[in-house]
Amino acid sequence: MSKLNITKHETVQNMVDSLIEKAEEIGVDLSELDYSGSYGKTVNSIDDLMDQTGEIRCENFCDLAWEYAGQFGEFAGDKFEGKRWECTEAAVKELKRRFCK
Repeated sequence: MSKLNITKHETVQNMVDSLIEKAEEIGVDLSELDYSGSYGKTVNSIDDLMDQTGEIRCENFCDLAWEYAGQFGEFAGDKFEGKRWECTEAAVKELKRRFCK
């Protein structure tokens, strides 16, 4: 098995750091996110709070998992989507740990 170009941990950290940076830039308080439901609900909350549109896509968050996920399969394939959601779930857990009051 070949060595990964980017690890899950690095990807999750990039997702969290990017979102924090963008939130600070536009004056959004990440403690206002809806952490009460599913990961998809939290990501939709990110889209709403950041005034972005899309189907659970946030250019400063979910899309950053593509490079990692692409190492496991074709874009939008089952393995790709599974790995992308693993990162998203881990990043939401980290955001919740840091910002949920």
